[in-house]
Amino acid sequence: MSDIFLAIADPKRREILEALAKEEQTLAQLAKTIKETPAATTKQLTILKDAGLVKASRAKTAVYSTNPKALKPLGVWVAKFAGAEITAELGVRADELAELATEYINKGSTWLGKKLNPKSKVKNVDDLAKELGRKVATVKKDAETEVTVKVKAAVKEVKTRVKR
Repeated sequence: MSDIFLAIADPKRREILEALAKEEQTLAQLAKTIKETPAATTKQLTILKDAGLVKASRAKTAVYSTNPKALKPLGVWVAKFAGAEITAELGVRADELAELATEYINKGSTWLGKKLNPKSKVKNVDDLAKELGRKVATVKKDAETEVTVKVKAAVKEVKTRVKR
């Protein structure tokens, strides 16, 4: 994979890859696209071909294209970092949801405290506690659902990027 990193280290070669990712091109078309001479373009294409990132058709006039199979290891490697970033972002979101749950619990406690005010004539404290428990359970379930949805969406996005 080090050949791949050396090949994509050069901005012109990355520009070639981007151009070929959009559409297959001949040497003349590619040289015009990247605003280089055919000789300079050939030099860059040779490095990309040696790294396996670009392939050429065997037609009378070669047509160049990207080689997705060669890019897959790079995509997998990059996805590891994207996954770590997504995990960190979800951790922050989970913390926010925990704060929200705490806020609801505090509001529930305040509500329960008002209901248990000695001046009030609460007859069934158990019912009040059950209601508070249901509210807390609902908040927990909503938080878990939201995090699950976000994780699934993030994983799907990473998989889509890796397939490209």
